[in-house]
Amino acid sequence: MMILLIEDMLVGSIPVLRHGWGVFILLASFQPSRMHDFVYFFQINIDQLTRSIKRCLFISISHINIVASKYFIPIRVAVLKMNPITNLDDKLKVAAESGNIDLLYEVIQVDSSILKIIDSNQFVETPLHIAATNGHRPFAIEVMNLKPSFAWKLNQQGFSPIHLAVQNNHKSMVFCFVDMNKDLIRLKGKEGKTPLHFACQIDEVDILAEFLTACPNSIEDVTVRGETALHIAVKKNNFNALNLLVCFLKKNTKRGARKIENKILSQMDENGNTILHISTQSNQPEVTSCSFNLYILFLLTCQSKYNTS
Repeated sequence: MMILLIEDMLVGSIPVLRHGWGVFILLASFQPSRMHDFVYFFQINIDQLTRSIKRCLFISISHINIVASKYFIPIRVAVLKMNPITNLDDKLKVAAESGNIDLLYEVIQVDSSILKIIDSNQFVETPLHIAATNGHRPFAIEVMNLKPSFAWKLNQQGFSPIHLAVQNNHKSMVFCFVDMNKDLIRLKGKEGKTPLHFACQIDEVDILAEFLTACPNSIEDVTVRGETALHIAVKKNNFNALNLLVCFLKKNTKRGARKIENKILSQMDENGNTILHISTQSNQPEVTSCSFNLYILFLLTCQSKYNTS
């Protein structure tokens, strides 16, 4: 019965399909258990579809938030291959979503300037953003080799590719970005948050340790709300990240380390609270333990400053 309904819609007997909404509504209500039926019908009958229906199919599938996405990526790729009028930007997006390097070069062969055009936009979602979100490391490296500037681009939501990789906990992808350019660790996105701030926010100590090792000065960065990485860790009750940050400050023996400590410990957020204020107000025993270490660190910093003067 469902297959017959699909067939009726695909051949255009339902007028609403002409506007692209017929397939959209059908796919939105489709049960994952019946996806195999749809995929089978689609593969058998795609050659018989008209150009306009293929376009409707692609538009519908492109704009749907799919639960069973594993069924739809092959279908989207199939529509792209069968429909010569499909937009190249959409084809590039599919390549990035699936990590398909061959499809990337198919697009470049048609339009060799497509990456340059994307790069001309100030805020844009590049193929690198999409690959970083989905964890497609080889594809991301390929794109960075072709267009290194994409790594510095913010999308319309204010995030760079490394921000997205951290948020989705794709560690190998994050480490790849650091290897390419450690300065990306200090790249500020929405609200002035760096990738290091996001690592503190999600309590990801492996990524945080990598950032501090590769770029120690990144701990100095402050958000638009006046928050340091320590502020964020305490407010989120992320004790692992907080412990790591405190240990880093205590063990940092490089030149100017005491000055950095004083700067961080004295930094006030938008409400006028330093990290010491926030940590001492917490009822969490883990934070209380860290606040004691911070207080000792603060005293040592003050003593060092006094001796210097």
